[in-house]
Amino acid sequence: MMAAHVGARIKLSAHLKRGLIALGLALSVNLALSWLLLWLSIPGSTGLFQYGPIALWTTAGVIGATAVYYALATRSDTPDRSFRVLAVAVLVLSFFPNLGQALFADAVTNTEAASLALLHLPPTIICLVVLTGWFFDSVE
Repeated sequence: MMAAHVGARIKLSAHLKRGLIALGLALSVNLALSWLLLWLSIPGSTGLFQYGPIALWTTAGVIGATAVYYALATRSDTPDRSFRVLAVAVLVLSFFPNLGQALFADAVTNTEAASLALLHLPPTIICLVVLTGWFFDSVE
């Protein structure tokens, strides 16, 4: 069941808690997935596939998603639907730099670019679930 937020009905403090929960989960999943991929030697090289940048970009993405969802929740009659559409669009666009790396950067292997692209999925799913309140009514 999805939470229904209309206008400014979502409190900033509750939204920030959701954002922190999403950040903790996204970092945990992405760092664990990164470790697994490195352990399996899937990226092939570790030039770009490093924990620091992965944690930084995951954090930036979740903070951005949190800010966007709050803006939608305070200005839109259908913030959950709008956020889902926007999140999917941003996810698809986020694959283009990895595709460009795979096609045009000699130092980046295809498996490294694909592994980096794979890391876009968990934060997107986590933000969709946690920020919109899927599977729970509220975080207060």
